[in-house]
Amino acid sequence: MEPPNDICIAEDKMDTFGERLRRLRIRKGLSATEFAAAMKVSVTAVCNWENDGARPKPNRMASIAKTLGVDPHYLLGGAVSETFSEEIDRLRGEIAALAGVSKKQVRITLEL
Repeated sequence: MEPPNDICIAEDKMDTFGERLRRLRIRKGLSATEFAAAMKVSVTAVCNWENDGARPKPNRMASIAKTLGVDPHYLLGGAVSETFSEEIDRLRGEIAALAGVSKKQVRITLEL
């Protein structure tokens, strides 16, 4: 069996930071090399993160999350949706069901 066509190959682990990072990077269509360039780090650093050999510096976490389109809390193991829009869509469905209207009739406005 050939390894995946990627230079970072993580071991089989249970939803670790590295596993989430790798899964999200691949979902975004980025190679480890492309992701490293976007983060201004070496490919070795990305591989270490994905294999749980190291963690990014805390000040880099927001940039990683933004690049991957997720909440930083999710990357660190928090139980939140992988994307903000998925969470909004889920809540829209719950509100619609409670109000007895269609999902299309529910508008959510956020003030940040």
